[in-house]
Amino acid sequence: MLGLALTVDLADSFDPRQIGQATAHVSAAWTQMPENCRAGLIYVMAHLAAADIQGFQGAALDRRSHLDEARDTARRMLTKHPEDGNAHAAAAWVALVEERWEDGLDHLRAGVDKPGFWAPARLTIPRVLYRLGRYDEALSELEAMPKGLRAAEEWPWLCVLLTAELRGTETAEQAYLRWREEHQQLPPRSLYAPAFEVYCLLGRANEAERASRERIREYGPPPAHSPFDAALGQYRLGELTEDALLAATTIRAERLDARYYIGLRSLAKGDRGAAMEQFSANARSGTLTAQFSKSETLLRRLQQDPSWPPWIPVREESTTQPDTSHHENTRQTGDSL
Repeated sequence: MLGLALTVDLADSFDPRQIGQATAHVSAAWTQMPENCRAGLIYVMAHLAAADIQGFQGAALDRRSHLDEARDTARRMLTKHPEDGNAHAAAAWVALVEERWEDGLDHLRAGVDKPGFWAPARLTIPRVLYRLGRYDEALSELEAMPKGLRAAEEWPWLCVLLTAELRGTETAEQAYLRWREEHQQLPPRSLYAPAFEVYCLLGRANEAERASRERIREYGPPPAHSPFDAALGQYRLGELTEDALLAATTIRAERLDARYYIGLRSLAKGDRGAAMEQFSANARSGTLTAQFSKSETLLRRLQQDPSWPPWIPVREESTTQPDTSHHENTRQTGDSL
């Protein structure tokens, strides 16, 4: 558990000085519990995070060493424990980091119904399908998920994105409203982000702010565990500038959040260039966080079709051309999730 906590901190901070401590604890756990595939999965995740950081730092050999260790461990787990869901999750994570999308998808699907599978990883299936352009299949996967996963914050985000693509924005909004009605019992903190994100995805920035204010009237202000949390709450209400939000960040996870929300609001206002600039900045900042995954998903869609989404009018002044060469600059091709 300490190794898992340190791995999460490592992915959030992106501080290479924390690699040794995180990998030491996960290595100790994996050594003492060699048959425990959950310990193996955490070991793989720690080395993937370390590979990500080293790639960002330009330490190609160190990056390759961590990536090889993660890949080899996942293979051994899968060979020795083919019926353990954690082994498939580990193999899937390595495949996705290496951009072997179909392999990752196969491992995720193979692991879903096996003992020990890390349930939240199932939400990755529709996201990968969306990336592959298989929208109907992605929505079917999403709608078939059990109640517990439908309560996850990412579920309404994916649902609105896919439903808008396939059935239009009105149907997408209704899907979100049904989700909100069905999940009123969730902790308030789980309802603030979807309120803003959904309406931005639908191209209605003003309504995103209105929905955020409504959630505050219903549940009170969101918890502010740091100055950045407070700043993000103000930004969702339209009470803080982009520069002020970025200035409030102190660690990598906060910068990813800030850029994601700035990009999302830019997209809602039809400024695709500004949106791509923010999402591209996140895509150059490593993997293994939710806001990176969302930014990467939207960036790839915009790169495929510069006029996407068709339900948001293009602003004439949207001429920014972001740097999209992040694969060459920070990782070898095939290392982003």
